Amino acid sequence: MKLALHSVTYSGIAYKGQCSLSLEKNISKAAELGFDAIHLMAKRPHVSPLDLDKEAQEHIKRLVKSKQLEISCLAAYNDFADPSPYRREVELYYLKGVIGLANSLGVKIVRIFASGMGSMHLGASYAQQWNWIADGIREAAKCAEEYGIILALQNHSPIMQSYKSVLAMIKEVNSESLKVALDAQLLTLANEPCAEAVREVGDLIAYSTCGDNIIKPGPFERTPAGIRRLETWEMVPLGEGQVDWKPFIGALKEVGYDNFLAYEICGPIVGGGQENNLDLSVRKSVEYLRKLLAQAGYA
Repeated sequence: MKLALHSVTYSGIAYKGQCSLSLEKNISKAAELGFDAIHLMAKRPHVSPLDLDKEAQEHIKRLVKSKQLEISCLAAYNDFADPSPYRREVELYYLKGVIGLANSLGVKIVRIFASGMGSMHLGASYAQQWNWIADGIREAAKCAEEYGIILALQNHSPIMQSYKSVLAMIKEVNSESLKVALDAQLLTLANEPCAEAVREVGDLIAYSTCGDNIIKPGPFERTPAGIRRLETWEMVPLGEGQVDWKPFIGALKEVGYDNFLAYEICGPIVGGGQENNLDLSVRKSVEYLRKLLAQAGYA
């Protein structure tokens, strides 16, 4: 199995205080820290379809090759659950741009969302948003089919909180170009058993991303029902948080998954978001993953 570094780790936009490195420095960082590939965020400040002409695309390909890396995936940030038909059309236009960019860069996988990364949209039911998502992904999948590209739908809140929802969406869309991007950290946050999820998804897994976190008690909040304590979470190196990695990796080996595993820091991290602390977490995580992969029988 090959390891990739998700460029969101050094993007400067995932949380307040996170250091921001250029695309070129992200690519160099992936090579320096022992990865096989770079997983590129398909939005500014990294590889937005708005910015990359043919010359810029060739520059990226040359740089990646010079570092003896691959581009494992482009990560799209689409939202097909917006109640506005105009907004959903814009989101589809964006995703088609990412698919075209992936084709130009020689990338075979585009990680997609169903909806945004926050709460559900107001003014529309879950069922309405589900149907809009299905329509948007179905149309995007037709574009992906033309290029021979796989859309990997991530188990990501709010609509795709459960991997079972991802499987249901894939069944409804019914396209050979739609597969699963399975995230063990998000499985754990959703209280879903990682190994069981891997076995149930099986050969539909086209990609996998990974991070780890701890849960910390937060402030108290007054509600009509009384006072409750909120929880916060912070990211930590793999193996130091709540994700049980050994059965997850073992199940991946069991179902024959041998593509990329992409490491990311996409939220506040213990120790702060300065570059040296991010480097420390990444190094620890790569070492931990290599050890687990060897134990599971990966070459």
